[in-house]
Amino acid sequence: MLYRAKYTSLAEIKIPANAKANKNFNFLFQQQLQTVMGDQRVIIEAMETYSDSAIKFSPLTTSNPVATSDDILNAVLTLQFGTFQGISQLPLASLSRMIPYANAAAQTTPGVYQLMLFREMSKVDWTKSYITLVADAPTATEFSYLFNICYDYLPLQ
Repeated sequence: MLYRAKYTSLAEIKIPANAKANKNFNFLFQQQLQTVMGDQRVIIEAMETYSDSAIKFSPLTTSNPVATSDDILNAVLTLQFGTFQGISQLPLASLSRMIPYANAAAQTTPGVYQLMLFREMSKVDWTKSYITLVADAPTATEFSYLFNICYDYLPLQ
């Protein structure tokens, strides 16, 4: 199935060196993805994450490496909608659209074939939304999780 995005935005969560298990790392404020923009509301339609197999370094934090496949397998996503956790502990591997393949080191890149689509998802509080590491970070140096967020605007009702 093909999806035609009207707008997209790249968001990043930076993970410090030697990050520990069960720690939460929040998104920064996402200006373009605010709940309300003027007389319209933002609707999140789809979301995906990238490993270093898709892009080596973050374009948002110069030269910061992107999460490895092992890092993708080691994290879950929680999205907060006001006081409600609309998405709770979603494995990041389910947001990685890279087709699984084995590289020369016999490591498999996690992935799914289709983009994860959402139905009328709005009012995401990005500053209260976060990644949780399941175990200590496999990557010992600082790195970034990158997310491509597809969205549109609807009139306020």
